[in-house]
Amino acid sequence: MLKEEQLLLEGIEQRSLAPNEFTHRSHLRLAYIYCCYFPLEEALSRCTKGIKAYAESLGAHQKYHHTLTVAAVLLVRQRLSKQRVEGFEELITANPDLVANFKGALAEHYSAEHLENPEAKQLYLPPDRSPFVVPEGILLEGI
Repeated sequence: MLKEEQLLLEGIEQRSLAPNEFTHRSHLRLAYIYCCYFPLEEALSRCTKGIKAYAESLGAHQKYHHTLTVAAVLLVRQRLSKQRVEGFEELITANPDLVANFKGALAEHYSAEHLENPEAKQLYLPPDRSPFVVPEGILLEGI
């Protein structure tokens, strides 16, 4: 794991990351780190719990969106399963839509109305369009 990835992971898990350092790109990097170093179920659990606790520690619990966080991990994992990359920057170079048009990338799986459902902020709502490809035996309900 790169030093900057270790620092990001520690910053989220220890709730010490400066708020201005947690950008959309950082969110994606965190999803990438968890996907690379942990089995999917653990990656999902650690990422969602970590980001939610981090947001709460900043008094910004209303900004946390559970479905988007799960979807980011699943989308990063899905992209990683389709291509070999040598790090986060290579992933983003090969998939610029993850940064430049994340909502567009999610549109294959979710309608805007589904993501705007108030329940989606608190609970994982499965896609209302195309499901994510996950390994057999992985249950997404209740994450």
